Parts: sequence; structure tokens; C-alpha cells
Amino acid sequence: MIYAVPLSPQCIVQAAQASHLPVAAIVGVLSNEGGKVGMVHINTDGSLDYGPMQVNSRWLPDMSKFGITPYMLTFNGCLNVWVGAWILRRYVDEAHGRLWLGIGYYHSHTVYRLQNYEVRVYQRLLAMGPAAAQQIINDANSLFAHDREERLTDAGSGS
Repeated sequence: MIYAVPLSPQCIVQAAQASHLPVAAIVGVLSNEGGKVGMVHINTDGSLDYGPMQVNSRWLPDMSKFGITPYMLTFNGCLNVWVGAWILRRYVDEAHGRLWLGIGYYHSHTVYRLQNYEVRVYQRLLAMGPAAAQQIINDANSLFAHDREERLTDAGSGS
């Protein structure tokens, strides 16, 4: 028997908070990925994308360290979004706090592909209403300022 855990707004908010990301960033990526609970997509390179955030199978070695399986990523919508937010956070960190570049990295590290992805996510947020797009801009600015302040504090303390 298959037990599916649906995705909820509370789960999205909690995943965003835990990953220190704007809710709109997760909603934008989630909307653009177009995945659903129970969905597995086969990519042209042979990798698989699981669930709502379309978490790619290349993350399975990292996820297995936490006991997370492909089945769980596919059928647990909340867990899938938490993992997607965790991945997005890593990409934002890799992009030195630049949220939009991190969003692009979620899809690809190839410049034209990541730029097209950023545009599609932004367009989806605009389609939800200008407030959603403005929220991600405002949150990105405050997130950048907070991350910068933490880095400066860490540098000043010698850690």
C-alpha cells in the first residue's frame, strides 16, 4: 500500500524558515518545477526527479545519509519540499548569498539555462501577483543583509 503525505502551506513556510529562505523563493521554484506528490520524471540524462520540488536523483547519496529514500521523496510532499529547500539553501550559499543565482543553480550551472530558469521562476511569481515577486526581492535583500552581517560578525570574532 502506498501512503502519500500531501504538501501543505505550513510545510512550505516551515521549510523556508528552517532554510533561511524567502517563502516566495520556494513557492516560485515549486511552481516552476511543476512536480506533484507521487510523480517521478525521467530526465534526458537518465537521472530521475522526485515529487513536488523534482529533487534530482544525484542528491540520493546525500539523502541516504539521513535515511531518506527515493520512495520518501516521491510520496512525502512535505519531506520533498524540506529537501528541496535544503538543496536551494546550498545553492544560495554557493552563490555567496545571491538568491536569484541560487535559484538558477537549482536547475543548472550552465549560464543560459540558469538565466532562463530564473526568468521562468520570476514570471511565475509575477503571475501570482506583483506582491509575490516583490516579496522575493525584499526578502532577498534582507536575507543578503543578514547573511552579510553574520559573515562580518564571524570574521570579527576570529571564527
